[in-house]
Amino acid sequence: MQTNVHIETKNLGPSPEHRIKGSGQQRTIEELVVSSPSERNWRGIFIALLVIVAVLGLIVFSIVLVSPPEEGPRSKGNKPSLEDIFVKLPPPARFNGTWLTESEFVYKDEHGGVTLYNADNLTTRIIMTNSTFRQYDAVDFRISSDLRFVLLICEVTKIYKHTTLAKYYIYEIQTRLRKPLSPKELDDKAPYLQHASWSPDGTAVVFVHNNDIYYKPKVEKDLVCRITNTGKLNILYNGVPDWLYENEILKTSHTVWFSPNSLYLLYITFNDTMVGEYKYPWYESGNPKVNYPKIKSFRFPTVDTPNPEVTVWMVNLTRPKYLFPVELKPTNSVEVGSYITSASFHGENNVAIIWLNRHQNVSVILTCKPQNSYNCTDFHIEKEHIGWTERIFHPVFSYNGNQALVRLPVKDGDNGHYMHACLLFNNNVIPLTHGAFELSRILAWDEQKNLIYALATNENAPGVRHLFKIGDTNSSQQWTCMTCQPKIDPNITSFFYPDYMNESMINNSLLANYACDFNNVIFSKSYKYYIQECLGPNIPVVFLVETATNTRLAVLDASVKLRKKVKSLSAPQIKTIQVEIEFGYKAQVRLYLPPGLREYEELTFPLILLVDASPSSQTVSSKWELSWPWYLASTRSYIAAKIDARGSGFQGVKMRSEIQRRIGSIEVQDQLAVLTYLRDTFKFIDRTKICAVGTGYGGYVATMMLLQDFHQVINCSVSISPITNWKYYNSYFTEKYLGAPSKHLQEYDNADLTMRAGNLNERRFLLIHGTADTSVTPQHALLFARALVEQEVLFQQLVYPDERHRFSKKSLLHMYKEIDQFFNDSFGPVVDDWSDDSSFFIR
Repeated sequence: MQTNVHIETKNLGPSPEHRIKGSGQQRTIEELVVSSPSERNWRGIFIALLVIVAVLGLIVFSIVLVSPPEEGPRSKGNKPSLEDIFVKLPPPARFNGTWLTESEFVYKDEHGGVTLYNADNLTTRIIMTNSTFRQYDAVDFRISSDLRFVLLICEVTKIYKHTTLAKYYIYEIQTRLRKPLSPKELDDKAPYLQHASWSPDGTAVVFVHNNDIYYKPKVEKDLVCRITNTGKLNILYNGVPDWLYENEILKTSHTVWFSPNSLYLLYITFNDTMVGEYKYPWYESGNPKVNYPKIKSFRFPTVDTPNPEVTVWMVNLTRPKYLFPVELKPTNSVEVGSYITSASFHGENNVAIIWLNRHQNVSVILTCKPQNSYNCTDFHIEKEHIGWTERIFHPVFSYNGNQALVRLPVKDGDNGHYMHACLLFNNNVIPLTHGAFELSRILAWDEQKNLIYALATNENAPGVRHLFKIGDTNSSQQWTCMTCQPKIDPNITSFFYPDYMNESMINNSLLANYACDFNNVIFSKSYKYYIQECLGPNIPVVFLVETATNTRLAVLDASVKLRKKVKSLSAPQIKTIQVEIEFGYKAQVRLYLPPGLREYEELTFPLILLVDASPSSQTVSSKWELSWPWYLASTRSYIAAKIDARGSGFQGVKMRSEIQRRIGSIEVQDQLAVLTYLRDTFKFIDRTKICAVGTGYGGYVATMMLLQDFHQVINCSVSISPITNWKYYNSYFTEKYLGAPSKHLQEYDNADLTMRAGNLNERRFLLIHGTADTSVTPQHALLFARALVEQEVLFQQLVYPDERHRFSKKSLLHMYKEIDQFFNDSFGPVVDDWSDDSSFFIR
C-alpha cells in the first residue's frame, strides 16, 4: 500500500497587535528572536517529526486493522491421490453384527473371528477364532440362532448388484466338523449356490441352486428336500430375483423367507419367458486361448414390452417329505401385469403382499392368513391420480394383523404433501405425524409400550436423518428426537478397538461434542437396545444405546484406521447453502473448495459439477464421505459442486413429482440455473472453466445440460454410461416417470439425447462406457456416438471391455486419470502448489 502525505508550511509574520505596541516590547521580542535562532529551529523540527511519526503510526495501525489475520499454511496434510481415494482408504465404521436376542448379537471381530456380545453386562465371548476362516478361506458367515452351527461362505462371485454365487459349508462349533451344503445328500463337494439362510429356530437351512429351492430340515442330518423343480437359467427363477426385480424393484439377493415360527416358507417365482433378451459380447481380456468373444445375454424388459410374470407361494414345512407349494393368488383389485414391491411375514405366520400396477399409480396391500387357508384379501388400496404412488416398503403390522403402519403422503397446508407415518385400520388412514419434513423409514412398533420409532429429516434440513419416537393411538408420547442429544454413560467402554484408543479419547473426542446428524439404527429384538450408526457429518462411529434411557453404553467402532488416514490428508473446505429456484423451491447446494482458498483474494478456480439429479435422489446430506470431490478440491485445486433441485428426494412430494413426464427438462434447467447463480455470486469461480460430470442418469443430465446450455454456462461435459434414449431403458423406471411411449411419444422425443446431438458443436465432450454394462446397456452410448458422427460433432470416447456399470478398481483408476487429462486439455495444466508467502498462485 502506498500513502502520500502532504505537509503545507506557511511564513508567520507579526500580527497588527504586535505592530502597535511600544518600542520596549518590540525590542524585547526582537532580542528574543535574535538571541536564540537555533532553539526555534530545533523546536519546529521536533514538532514536524512528531506529526510525521503520528501519521505513519495511523497508517500502520490502519493496515493492521484491515488486513486479515495470519492463517498459517494454505494446505495442511498430503494431497490425496486417486489411489488414496479409491484403493487405499480404509472403510468407515458400520455395524457388521446380527442381533440374536433382545440383548445379544454376534459379529466378526477385529481379528477375523466370530464373537458374541452381551449388551446387558458389556461382555464378549469368542464363538470361533479366525483360524477357522483362514483354514477354509471363508470370507463371510451366518450363524444359527442356537449358536451351534455356522454357515461358512467361500469363493464368492458377484453376479449383479446384489446377487452372488458362493460355496457354503455347515460348520459345527463344538465338534469343529465341516460338511458341504449341497442339493445332493452325502455330497463331498460344495456346489455354487445362489443363496442360503437359517431358519429362525436355528435347526434348518433353505438354499437356492440353479434357480430351484431346497430345504434341509435338520442340518446335522443328511436329508435334503427339493421344494421346486421348475428353475431354468435366465428364464425361471425360484427364491432369487431376476434382473429387473433385483436391480430396480426389490433390490435384494433372495426372495425366500421363513416364517418367524419356522413352520412356513414364503417365496416368489419370476417367469421371464416372454421378456426380451439383450445380448452383448464378452471378450475375456487377457485370455490367449480365446479367439472369438463369447455372447452373453440376460432378460431385459424395455418400455411397452412384456414384463416378468410373478407369483407368490407358501409351503407348509411341518411334514418335510410332503412339501406342496400353494400359490397366494392376488384379488380382483390387482391389475394383470402388476409388480410385487414387497412380500413378508407378520405375526407368527400371517403374510402381507404389496402389488403395484404397471402405471405405478395404484398400490394394493393384501393380507393372507392361515385361518383363511391363505386366501388373500384386500387390506388397503392407495391411489394417486396425478403422479405415481410412492413405493410402500414392508408395512409394520400389529401382532394380530388388524393394523399396520406405512409411509403415506400427508398434506401440510400450502407446503403440499410430505411422507409421514400413517396407521391403517378398518379402511381408515390415521396420520400419526405431520409437518414440512419427511419420514424416511419406519423402524419398529413397540406395542407393549405403544411407541413407534422412525428415521426422519428435520424441517428445512432435508439432509439429516435422526431417530424419533412417537406414541401410537394409545399413547400421548410426543414427537421426540432420540439421536439429537443422547445421554452418555460416564463409564462408557470401547469395545472393538481397545488397543487403539484410551478412555479419555473416547469420552472427550468422540462423545462429548460428537455431532450425529445422519444416522442409521438397528434395534435388538423387543427393542431393548439399538445400534446407532453415526454416519455424519463427522467420520462414522458406531454406538450401543439403551433404548429406555437413550444412553450410549459403548463405542463399538470408531473408524480408527480411517481417522489416521484422513488426518494425514489435506481436506477441502465444505460450504452448504440453499438457492431459491423457480416457483419458490429451494435447491440444496454443496461446494467443496480448495483447502487454501481465501474468499477475499482475487483468485479464480475451475468448477466441476457432479451431477446425479435422478428422481427421488439426494446428493447433499449430512452423511460423511471421502470421495472424488476431495481429490478435485485438495489435489487439483478445483471447486466441486453438488445440487439437489426439483425431482430430488426428501423435500416433499410436490417438489419430487415435478419431474413427472418432464425428464430431461426441469432437472436440467435447475442445474443450469443454480450453476449460473453460483458463477455470478462467488467471485472465486472461473466462469470460463466449468464442466459437468455424471454417471448413468447423471451422465444423461450432464449431457443434456451441454445440449440445452444456450447461454454458455458450462464449457465441457463428461458422461459416464449415460442413458441416451429412454426407449432402450428398463420398463419399471422409465414408465414410472414418462409413461408408456404409445401414449406419451412426445415426452420420449423431448427426452431423447440423440435428437439433439447437433447442439454439441464447439463443446468439449467425453463419452465413457463399459461393454458389459447391464444397468445402462452399451446400446445407449453407441447410438449417441453414431448420432454425433452423423452431425459431424468432434468428441472423445473411452470404451472399457468387459466392464459393468460399476467399474473394477483398475479400470476406475484409469478412467479418472483419463478424466484428469481431459480437464487439463480443457482448462490448462493444474495448479501445482500454493505460495505461502504471497497472495498469488504459483502457476
